[in-house]
Amino acid sequence: MKYEDFVNELREFLLEANNLFDLNKVDEDPNFRKWRHNLTDLIQRIEDNGYDINCSIQNRLFCEQGSYTYDPSQKDHVEAFNRDLQDTINELETIINKFDKYGDPKSKDIIKPQNEQLEWPQKITLSWLYAHAPFGLWMKAGGFLLAAFLLGIAVGQSQLYIEISNKLNTTEKPNKQIQSTPKSGATD
Repeated sequence: MKYEDFVNELREFLLEANNLFDLNKVDEDPNFRKWRHNLTDLIQRIEDNGYDINCSIQNRLFCEQGSYTYDPSQKDHVEAFNRDLQDTINELETIINKFDKYGDPKSKDIIKPQNEQLEWPQKITLSWLYAHAPFGLWMKAGGFLLAAFLLGIAVGQSQLYIEISNKLNTTEKPNKQIQSTPKSGATD
């Protein structure tokens, strides 16, 4: 499928969308459901060709959600439906207008550069890591070092560490040397 064909079909969906406002069955209306399905199918088909389409129709509810404490009225449902429908129309108009103004958003002549294979050095040095490692990796490494340091402080001040350290540091003190006593018969 060519992008131009996609845009021409979007023009038809845009015309149909203008006839879907104020439906009593809102998102349950068969005409709307068919329109939405066909539009999402078209968008999926063009995205399968590598295009990124900025349209959030797949994520829209097209109805007012109730809650435990809120039961929306029919008017609330219709207003929510019309709001989501208008948002979708705005997106479709933007896609069409951008095509009319700029043409195909992705030229076939432009080839995406393939990820170059990083050559590993003979030795991994800090300067090589500084040049090739992403900033996030450095942040993680710094975080691990800080965590290890803080854990060391916490363990070093714990009662268990103090008890273990005292037991390991206590050694039997050697007997005091016996001082030699003067030999008998010697006078002072």
